[in-house]
Amino acid sequence: MWTGNDFCAANKKHLNYLWRMKVSVLVPVYNGEAFLAECLESILAQDFADMEILIADDASTDGSAALVERYAARDSRIRWWKNPGNPGLGRNFNCCLRAAKGEYIKYVHQDDKLISRLAIRKMVEALDNHPEVSLVNSMSQVLDEHSRVIELRKYFKPGVMDGRQVIVKCLERMSNMIGEPSVVMFRREQAARGFNEQLHHWLDLDLWFYLLEQGRFAYVAEPLCAFRRHAAQQSEIDRHSGVVSMENLALFKHWFERLGLQESMWRQALFTQIYDLRKKCGAEAESSIKGMMHALGRNRYVLLWCRRKISRPFERLINSVKRRANKLNEGFYKFRIKTLQLFSLLRRAMGRSRRIRIEVITMMYNEAFLAPLFMRHYAPWVDEFTIFYSESLDDTRRELEITATQCNVKSLNVIPFEFPQGFDDMRKIECINRAVNKSSADFVICVDADEFVHPWPFDGTNPRDELAKEFGDVVYCTMFQSYRHVTDTDIDRTKPPLFQRRHGSLELDLNVDGNKMLLKDSYTKPCIVRPKSGAQFEVGCHRLLVPKRGLTKWRGAHWGRADRFCLLRCIRDRRDRLSEENRLYQFGVQHFNITEEQILAELKMHENDPRLF
Repeated sequence: MWTGNDFCAANKKHLNYLWRMKVSVLVPVYNGEAFLAECLESILAQDFADMEILIADDASTDGSAALVERYAARDSRIRWWKNPGNPGLGRNFNCCLRAAKGEYIKYVHQDDKLISRLAIRKMVEALDNHPEVSLVNSMSQVLDEHSRVIELRKYFKPGVMDGRQVIVKCLERMSNMIGEPSVVMFRREQAARGFNEQLHHWLDLDLWFYLLEQGRFAYVAEPLCAFRRHAAQQSEIDRHSGVVSMENLALFKHWFERLGLQESMWRQALFTQIYDLRKKCGAEAESSIKGMMHALGRNRYVLLWCRRKISRPFERLINSVKRRANKLNEGFYKFRIKTLQLFSLLRRAMGRSRRIRIEVITMMYNEAFLAPLFMRHYAPWVDEFTIFYSESLDDTRRELEITATQCNVKSLNVIPFEFPQGFDDMRKIECINRAVNKSSADFVICVDADEFVHPWPFDGTNPRDELAKEFGDVVYCTMFQSYRHVTDTDIDRTKPPLFQRRHGSLELDLNVDGNKMLLKDSYTKPCIVRPKSGAQFEVGCHRLLVPKRGLTKWRGAHWGRADRFCLLRCIRDRRDRLSEENRLYQFGVQHFNITEEQILAELKMHENDPRLF
């Protein structure tokens, strides 16, 4: 553990290391033990390595400090310290910001999390590709205290837009449409002012406005982060205490009077603010709205007031219809599940348990050494294999056919598939989604050739039996990183890949029969879906285009390439086969400019890491 003094007095060598960091991930903590582990796991699961993780514990009285200490011992990128006393939310935010050395800043609240492994990478790419952008935001999910998604927030169109327009839009509704610190990323140099510690509820929105005065706003149109809503969080406490109404007035008055902002304010924004301030603050707001009323005009105010009174009932009716439609969808889904459960019980009572059909869909490229492992893992419980085979220099196809014969695979469809202009993630996912649509199986497993899924625990568990009990449309799988032997010849192709790790033991953050276990180096993705549900995957198969319902989680292994030879070969293959379309859509763009010297230097930096070598 670092104290505040220790942090400031860090030696020169350590400071030089920190200065090289691209991103500083900041986690302010105060009594956050309940959700902190989930938050930190989501950060450590990111595929972006060039970052530091700073955790400031604000004199917590629960087990937060002990939890952070365990994670700090596990990952050297984590630095943490305890603040003397309890300086409060705003000061703790600024304490983290002053300690950061990264070029970009990414806050993650103790009860929030990153829901995509690519979250940090995609936000970094937005800032790198658009130097004029000062704030990056994305779609986000709202979770409840049980980590269930209760809302998907999308307020802006994808792309880059003028920062002042975003300010006006937020002021018009007097709402933080940008979101919490967990859903944005910004440049450290532009935020040198820090958070306004006089504010309590709107301190984040005040900083976003300050940043948007300096540059443009970029919006990523996919959910990268999640904000948790629960009764014990500070924002809920503020909402019931009256702090929000008072800060609404102060924040609007301050930004309305900012030089140059009045010219860009919309009449509707002025009316909305006058109306809301009068309604919420009463006589206290009269002195503040006098200037706004003069700018708007009394006749214009009366006209907009009449329009609001006429249109408001229709807006409420439309919202009510939408809510009822959502409840009907929810009710239909519950009815469907209950019906499936009833038919399942009737079939069992009559002794007619229908055999479900399972299909695996994947794509292979230069992966002859993985083909036997892949087939041996899935063959005992899968009916059909559909493998898109990109013609390559090794014997991938021959290995597939030989192993399929040895394992008595019922159906093996090896379909040649080429990328005319180099490897293209978009074409790959289109190909896989078409195969999912055409599948007549009850369940389809969509994984990469180096991913192996299985229900937990492995011993005594039949995957087919587990899927026969499944009533949801999707099964999510948590993959742990599995590092193989030094050369291909060291792999025992007669054994399952899950048990051929080079170092370490399997550790899972689960409660199994009352025993708590820790999972490290993991990520979660929807691997198993019902084709009839219309499920379609996003690029990379890490998310579904339209979220489907399913609470079941399996476990699996991602077969890593840890040694120099295979890592260099893997990077060279990706660099040489990526298409220009991949560059256009920012898929795998990190591999375009990388050199073998950079790879070897990275390997040298981590040569003593027992997880790799």
